[in-house]
Amino acid sequence: MWVAYGTINADIADILGMPPRTVNKHLEHIVLTRGVETRGAATAPALRRPLGAPGATRPLPA
Repeated sequence: MWVAYGTINADIADILGMPPRTVNKHLEHIVLTRGVETRGAATAPALRRPLGAPGATRPLPA
């Protein structure tokens, strides 16, 4: 969900405690497997699902 809010990879990496390269590789994989061209397009399906629905994401931590 951080991607959907426009958070850059380096900041996501800091939040998750992993190297920025790892975040980048995960996002590359998501973009490729979804067959989309942008980070925003990769997050769109998650944003369309209501929380609690099968496959829905969890809310962001405070």
